[in-house]
Amino acid sequence: MIITRINGGLGNQMFQYAAGRRLADNLGVELKVDLNGMHQLDGSPLEDINKVHFYYRLKFMNIRAEIATNEDLRQFDKKEKGIFGKLKGYSGRLQKTKPGKRFMEGDFEFDPAVLELGDNTLLDGFWQSEKYFNDIADELRNDFSFKLLPEGKNLELANQIERTNAVFILVRRGALVNDPKTSSVHGYCNLGFYTECANLMASKVKAPVFYVFSDEPEWAEQYLKLDYPCVYVGHNGREFYHDDLRLMSLCKHGISSNSTWSWWGAWLIKNPEKIIMAPKKWFKASINTKDLIPENWVLI
Repeated sequence: MIITRINGGLGNQMFQYAAGRRLADNLGVELKVDLNGMHQLDGSPLEDINKVHFYYRLKFMNIRAEIATNEDLRQFDKKEKGIFGKLKGYSGRLQKTKPGKRFMEGDFEFDPAVLELGDNTLLDGFWQSEKYFNDIADELRNDFSFKLLPEGKNLELANQIERTNAVFILVRRGALVNDPKTSSVHGYCNLGFYTECANLMASKVKAPVFYVFSDEPEWAEQYLKLDYPCVYVGHNGREFYHDDLRLMSLCKHGISSNSTWSWWGAWLIKNPEKIIMAPKKWFKASINTKDLIPENWVLI
């Protein structure tokens, strides 16, 4: 059995699942997910909407993993670090904290040794590189399909996206802008980045239509003005932003911010000729991300 620790928003959860799924498939064993790091385990509504970002959103997808029980987890060392502590505290490579049991990620650099770990392992980290799972890409695209078909406005937009040369733009703000602690680590992409990417995309793509997604959709519509057809998508809100991920993945091309949410929206696009643009500097802090961005993406 392989267990992968799940925490953070949907993008982080997908990386954590993908690394665990690849390891479990390679070993021919069961994969389970450890949800002890989540604020909300069952996905039920929260009174504090600011915490909705952190509930278990993989449950909306066709993943192949059960939830680890307390008995499953009892055999593993329970020491842990917080998400932002890890981001600031990466100082080494893979750290084996208990032989044959729990493995904590050392930094963002891809380490091929992770792919050779044995059975009865708990993965605890972010694993933000497609190198951990690219050899099962087709299986993951099936796993990350949605259980429910789009309805209403989402169905209307999905059909519209299919008919156009659609390019998504993800304008990520929220805590990256408004929370000093988060902003000091992550930073954020400014309007100039999005404009430069849109202009470059328009020079490469015939008759593009830009679909703009954001965790602050009103701000994006007010301030991001492009000289091309634009559709501003803001109806899903924070509680249902996994539906935005599906819409992004239906586009032909994408402009990703420094966000795992849009990273996965871009990665899931099926167009074999897709053009994906992303920021050269993913973090404001000094963190090595050379393995984070796929080699065929355009860095701006």
